[in-house]
Amino acid sequence: MISTIILIVIINGISSIVENLIQQSSGWTIYPPLSAGIDLEQIEQEAKLKNNNLNIISNLILIIQISLLVFLAYCGFKTGTKFNKRTK
Repeated sequence: MISTIILIVIINGISSIVENLIQQSSGWTIYPPLSAGIDLEQIEQEAKLKNNNLNIISNLILIIQISLLVFLAYCGFKTGTKFNKRTK
């Protein structure tokens, strides 16, 4: 149970790093300027793809955290029932 709690805390730290990356990537300015004649649509698609990948990673981390919390609750419940049986 202790290792699960530590794992949840570590994953929470990773989640905050990914969220910061998402916030930083959403405010990018596209260089060079539009007058340079570079394909702007391709640059925008690459930026959207990277942002989408970070959102997928963020959602995956959230699902892992939820499953670990459910597992922790289950382990706590089973530990409590065994403790009650042993004390009787």
